[in-house]
Amino acid sequence: MIEETQGCPMLHGASIVCNNRRILVVASKGSGKTTLSLKCVAEGLNVEGDEHVAIRQEDVLARPRTLRIKKGSLKHVPELAERIGSCPSIADWEGTLIYSMAPETDRQGWSIRAGSA
Repeated sequence: MIEETQGCPMLHGASIVCNNRRILVVASKGSGKTTLSLKCVAEGLNVEGDEHVAIRQEDVLARPRTLRIKKGSLKHVPELAERIGSCPSIADWEGTLIYSMAPETDRQGWSIRAGSA
């Protein structure tokens, strides 16, 4: 990705595909991008990533990375709580678990591809 996006602006945001259209959600850290992304996964939408999106001349490209889910987000997606709880996790400096989940669904595999926003 570094080679493909060299010199391109990088946004702190999520890339979600709905009805074959890419929606970019740009927001500050801790504002709820991952929680919104999880709600989209629960609805069966394709979430490409929720951290960084490169803006290129002809398209956009999400940085490939699993969703990093804090325990507080689980209450917003109870239908995914069991799945999230079975994902790999690490504890942050305060001892809070952060889960790492690929945003694939029963209907949609996880894929990241360039496309227009």
